[in-house]
Amino acid sequence: MDSSLYALLDTTIKIGLGAAISGFTTYFVARYKNREDAKKDKQNWLRENKHDAYKKLSRCIMSFSLDGGEVHSAFDYFALLSECALLTENKDLIDELSSFLHKLEQVNRFTDSNALEDKDKAEKIYHEIYSQRLELVNKLQEDLART
Repeated sequence: MDSSLYALLDTTIKIGLGAAISGFTTYFVARYKNREDAKKDKQNWLRENKHDAYKKLSRCIMSFSLDGGEVHSAFDYFALLSECALLTENKDLIDELSSFLHKLEQVNRFTDSNALEDKDKAEKIYHEIYSQRLELVNKLQEDLART
């Protein structure tokens, strides 16, 4: 064979290998970037959903009317702290806040009912909320002080 044929064959192989290497590199870099973007999108989606949940909790607490200015102001304070709990991302506090929201919704549902038995249930849940709210507010304050 002629040496120019070998040189042409050598150049062709080098160009082909270079194209294959750059193609595989581009593929793997794009796949990695796509995975990272998907993770970021998931984290943003979770952050937005948490934020929406805390907004719902705050609206529920603010609309929950109680007798007595001192108790009402404590619930207002709790509403502000619950919005700040989004920043702490402490799962125990988030679970407690979810439980609190569920109890508030139960109280609202039972107080809307005309049955005396439901009113008694609402009063029992209300006293449960009242006894637990200060402990939760203190936990939130401590957790926010640490962050």
